[in-house]
Amino acid sequence: MVKLARTLPSSLDGLAEISGAVRADARGNVQDASHPEGAAQRGAAAAAAMSELAAAGDALGLSHLDLLLVRGASSSTVTALRRDEILLLAVDPSKSTAGVEKALQSWAGTKDAPAARAPAASASGSQPPPLPSASGPLPSAAAKAAA
Repeated sequence: MVKLARTLPSSLDGLAEISGAVRADARGNVQDASHPEGAAQRGAAAAAAMSELAAAGDALGLSHLDLLLVRGASSSTVTALRRDEILLLAVDPSKSTAGVEKALQSWAGTKDAPAARAPAASASGSQPPPLPSASGPLPSAAAKAAA
C-alpha cells in the first residue's frame, strides 16, 4: 500500500496493488507524489495523454474520458481525470485492477455514469468498412469524388 504525502483519496485506502501515485492538475503540474523522483515527468505525460485522448474521443463523438488503463508485462498504470485534477497510479501488473478502477470511478465522480460503448451491429450483421491498408497511399479526395 502506498501513501501520498497528503494521502490518497479514502476510496483508495488499503488497496495493496497500488505501488505509486502522482496527483497533478490538468496541465500536469504535480501536487503530490508518493515517489518525488520523476513525478514531474509522469504528471506531465499523464496530463498530455489524457488531454490528447479526450480530444480524439470528442472528435469521434465519444463521451467523457475519465479512466485510462495501460497494462504491460512489467508495469501497469491506471489514470483518472476529475474536473481539473489527474490521479496516476502505478499498479501491480500481475493483479486485477477492478478494485482500483472502481475506487477511481468513485473518486472521479463517474461511478454511476454510463460507459461509452460502440454502436451495436445491426441485425443483418453488417460490419463497418475496413481501415485503409498501410501498404499504399490513401485515396485522394479527387479520386473519391470521381468514383
